[in-house]
Amino acid sequence: MAELASRFQQIRDQYGWVDHLGRAGVRYTERHGNDYGVIVRLPREQVALRSATRAAVLGAVGFEVLKQGMAIYLQTITRTPSGAVFGSTLGLLVFIYYASRFVLFVTAWAATSPENQTPEQEPVAVPGPAVIRAEVVIAPRPGAGAAAGLFGAGAVVGLLGAVLVRRR
Repeated sequence: MAELASRFQQIRDQYGWVDHLGRAGVRYTERHGNDYGVIVRLPREQVALRSATRAAVLGAVGFEVLKQGMAIYLQTITRTPSGAVFGSTLGLLVFIYYASRFVLFVTAWAATSPENQTPEQEPVAVPGPAVIRAEVVIAPRPGAGAAAGLFGAGAVVGLLGAVLVRRR
């Protein structure tokens, strides 16, 4: 039994990186189960299960590499006085930027894989431009009577509040 345990330890030492990647994949799946849904649902066309799975595995490995890179980045940036103050905030912003780019890349890679392309498939139409209309609505001003009434109501509430505070 001890011989089996030593052989297992020897294999684990030799192929520890496989164990690390496997555990990273499991952690990624546990923590980011919705990312698989993003890979499948973000494209406008149906994505095959095989390409989505490959993209999810690439995402798991790449996300771990990104996390390790950001840990090194934070260690180097926090050595300076200004980095100690703003480094974590800047590091978080950089991480969000690269993580969002990476998720978009993985999703596009899954959507454009050869198994999702069919010869008779027509290209997806490009949507029209977004129309943004800035509309300024100016509400009518209250008349003199309404302004006086609001001022009087505020004065009455203020006096009642002052009386209640003095009684305590």
